[in-house]
Amino acid sequence: MAILKEVTGTKGNWVTYELLGTKDVIDYMNQVNQRITTVVQAQLVTEGVFMENEVKASIAGNRAEPKSVDTGQFINDVEMRFLDRNTVEIAARKTSYAKYLEYGTSRLPARRHFRNSEARNRKKINKHMTEAIRKAIASCKSKGLDPSIIGL
Repeated sequence: MAILKEVTGTKGNWVTYELLGTKDVIDYMNQVNQRITTVVQAQLVTEGVFMENEVKASIAGNRAEPKSVDTGQFINDVEMRFLDRNTVEIAARKTSYAKYLEYGTSRLPARRHFRNSEARNRKKINKHMTEAIRKAIASCKSKGLDPSIIGL
């Protein structure tokens, strides 16, 4: 790890120090980051697929919300995708009337398939993600990459 070496010089009001091992710390952090990122992204996919299925179950009438299946277009359009490395989205992007079912209109009450599914499962998903991060850190430790060595 990085160690502060002795004073390497002084000049007037300046004191110069040299820090050794910074490259080792950066390499170490990159290895830890890679392991944790891999585990977290895998868990994101798992949770995203779970939520996609929960929304579809809601649309099919297998949850508290009213059934919203007529042609099958809406339920078949719901899918999970990555927006970036740390964000997944579950959406029905091709079905033009999806927003009317979710938020309602002056004549159609909101069905809230997406929002209710998220609210029902928020704690469970947070718990799973926290467990995945803990497992990732434990995996780092078992591979000799203990993040606590550098204060993580």
